[in-house]
Amino acid sequence: MKEGLLEQIRESGHWRVNIRPRDPGPKRPLGELVDLVRRSTVSIRGWDYPHYSHRNDDDGGSENHVEFFENWTDWNGFKEFWRIYKTRQFLSYQMLHEDTDYWNEGYEVGTALNSIAASYSVFEFVEFAFRLSQTDTFPAGVDLHVRLGNSQGRRLYAGRGRIPFFGDKQTHGEQIEVSGTLRPSASQSDARDLAIAMCVEIFDAFNWSVSPEQLQQDQDKFYQGSFRG
Repeated sequence: MKEGLLEQIRESGHWRVNIRPRDPGPKRPLGELVDLVRRSTVSIRGWDYPHYSHRNDDDGGSENHVEFFENWTDWNGFKEFWRIYKTRQFLSYQMLHEDTDYWNEGYEVGTALNSIAASYSVFEFVEFAFRLSQTDTFPAGVDLHVRLGNSQGRRLYAGRGRIPFFGDKQTHGEQIEVSGTLRPSASQSDARDLAIAMCVEIFDAFNWSVSPEQLQQDQDKFYQGSFRG
């Protein structure tokens, strides 16, 4: 990985996503697992999750290790990396766009969370986990854990095209963590419900009591490719 990239991400606001198999199972070949990740990638907003960088330079690259494969990107405000382990554990880190100069929308860098962008990210994380849970590689399904790191003092903003919040929506929690399980028997409707429940829990830490119905409307538009803010 590019020297210093992981430290830079961890020191900023970031998403950490961890997906683990629900059964112990044997280790699998890395080539097989990398192919599975690429086949399960979610590409709805144009920039896929997890993003696979085909480069091998200062903007991105891949590395093979004994127990895992990793891929990373540091390009135009996208700062992220992911790993897939032989144990089938998946791990990713993404710096919040709100913490980069490239995506500045008028607020001080490192102080904000865009509610729409946050929802879309969670939708992607859960959709990716759902796709993994439906494969033979995860016969008992997966456990998903999502963490918003370095959230202390961060303010929630409604995003473009949405009426601003009434009152200050700020959290003083150092991190916000949500989790869930997706079994092979789960439907995509179940996965969407889980994503909405995770968003409700995350936003509650900012004292925003958003209704599941409102999030479902945003989710429907997300899957239809009709994006906002």
